[in-house]
Amino acid sequence: MIQTENKDFSRDIGTKALLNTNRTALAEHKFRLEQMRMMQSMWADIESLRSEFAEIKKLLENYKVKHD
Repeated sequence: MIQTENKDFSRDIGTKALLNTNRTALAEHKFRLEQMRMMQSMWADIESLRSEFAEIKKLLENYKVKHD
C-alpha cells in the first residue's frame, strides 16, 4: 500500500483502490450501525406492544358491551 497525502487513506498497489485506514472512523461507523440495529429492534417491539394493546382494548370493549 502507498500512503496518500491524506493520512486517513492509502492506495492499494495492485488494484489502485483508495482505502480508508482511519480506525477511529471505522469504530464510530460500526457503533452507529449497532445503534441503528438496536433502534430498529426497539421500534419493532413497540409496534408489537401497540398491536397487542389495541387487541386487548378491543376485547375489553366487546366484553363490556356483552355484560352491560
